[in-house]
Amino acid sequence: MTEQQAADGMIGEGRLFSALDAPFGGETSAIDLSQPMSADLGAAIRVAFLKYGALVFRNQEVADEHLAALCAIFGPLEEHLIENSDGKVMSPVHTITNFDADGKPSARPYINTNYFWHSDKSYLATPSLATMLHPVELPASGGDTELAHMGLAYSALPEIIKQRIEGRHVVHSLEFMRESLDNPPPSEAQKRAAPPVTHPIVRPHAETGQPCLYIGMYASHIADLPVEEGRWRLARLQEQSTQPPFVYTHVWRPGDVMIWDNRCLMHRGVANYGMAHERRVMKRVCVQDVTRQP
Repeated sequence: MTEQQAADGMIGEGRLFSALDAPFGGETSAIDLSQPMSADLGAAIRVAFLKYGALVFRNQEVADEHLAALCAIFGPLEEHLIENSDGKVMSPVHTITNFDADGKPSARPYINTNYFWHSDKSYLATPSLATMLHPVELPASGGDTELAHMGLAYSALPEIIKQRIEGRHVVHSLEFMRESLDNPPPSEAQKRAAPPVTHPIVRPHAETGQPCLYIGMYASHIADLPVEEGRWRLARLQEQSTQPPFVYTHVWRPGDVMIWDNRCLMHRGVANYGMAHERRVMKRVCVQDVTRQP
């Protein structure tokens, strides 16, 4: 593979990825993730990931080890602090569902934070680089995933707003998120492992340099501003940054695998299905960010 082919996300004569009909994102039906991954293919996928922000692999028949191999292109797989509905800490390749603590579909699942805008693990000093989802069971319709591009959203802000937030930092907190969304509080061990941290409100992408808003449900308040004023400003920014020009809604198909860049995207699940009686079961993997150190 030449450098130019890699820059275009190409291998040989065939283009691997095409742009989605969306503000960002790419898709492919030309890659079988169940097959061994060559170094050239891995390099092309990484280049496409930086170009598109989110990649959709169609028509996949994959096991956990194949999902892990895809994610390992980008870095080490993350361990987790959070328990699933069965009370067990999530493994690197784990399942997220709309189940309650008894394992039944629920309009109020054991973990409902998936349905609010966020970037994974922004409550840590070094948040997740990437997140991957793959459907195991889907509702008859709905259960979509929305992604919002924080680089595009920042670019569209009026200059006066950019000036007001320049140099500002936001406190991100697991405990704040749990309390604000009426979820069970984190355990003492979780609080020790994940105390509140600060991140720039505008965080340059570590590889592309693109300035991106860094907000979401873990963002408690803006440092050096009165708490309520900071929360009001954060709510306004989130409302502006999740408007249609910056959002891709992924309508899941069986066999889809989607991976996205948490450094420039927020995401949320969409509760547009019968949560109380339909099952939505997804495989999930997060990738550690070795491009940025705390």
